[in-house]
Amino acid sequence: MRKTIYNFKKYKEFMKYELRNRQPSRGLKAKLAKVAGVQSAYISQVLNGAANLTLEQAEKACAFFEFSKQEKTFFILLVEYERAGTHGLKSHFLEEINQYLQKIDRVKSRIVTANQQMSTMDKIMYYSSWEYIAVYVLCSIPGLNNLEALSKKLKIEKDKTLEVLNFLIEVGHIEKVGNQYKILEARIHLEDDDPLIKNHHTNWRVRAIESIKNRKSQDLFFSTAYSFSKKDQAVIKKRILTLISELDPLIIESKEEVAGCINIDFFEI
Repeated sequence: MRKTIYNFKKYKEFMKYELRNRQPSRGLKAKLAKVAGVQSAYISQVLNGAANLTLEQAEKACAFFEFSKQEKTFFILLVEYERAGTHGLKSHFLEEINQYLQKIDRVKSRIVTANQQMSTMDKIMYYSSWEYIAVYVLCSIPGLNNLEALSKKLKIEKDKTLEVLNFLIEVGHIEKVGNQYKILEARIHLEDDDPLIKNHHTNWRVRAIESIKNRKSQDLFFSTAYSFSKKDQAVIKKRILTLISELDPLIIESKEEVAGCINIDFFEI
């Protein structure tokens, strides 16, 4: 299992671990140096113990490691500990490090359950755009569950993708393991009588309209209008609901390889 920043109490050891285990590994040190605003030779000095990152350099380096807000805070705390010049100051930062780790453990213990309830404000944010659900679903697919792949797949700016990922981490739907993201909740359900259900339906139908313009061979779109008896209207609705219930277990047991959206509409004209 990939280690995270929370498995380290020395930021240089974490940096060595990341540079050693990230793929592709070619040119990683140069990329880190560019993001941190330093020369590659200086990064080598840091890794060899001959120098320390400044707090400003550490803050910039966080973008390279694709940290969540919490991980960023912890990383900078580790840098502060290494830079401390007195025993008293080191003891102070070490105590803060240990307290932060305890806080992270408490948060993890609260998000283990698959039935965690989001606050009203969190739900409003989650259903404000299709991007949140799309990122969440794609985090279940190996090879797509990292910042670079998610941004490219969904054609969303990296900054926005990272914002969505950080939100999903904060509400307990996913966790970050190395530079990858893992789903913690098997499913998120919105009841039919929830006021946000309209947002949810609208978001994905707007997305469907966009997909029609760039239709792929594996996509399916079907629209038609009929007239029928009131009795058969109820029968048609029942058969559609039966189809949905039959698809449900199939999808749950299916291997995560691609992500798709199913929109079903049946309404009276």
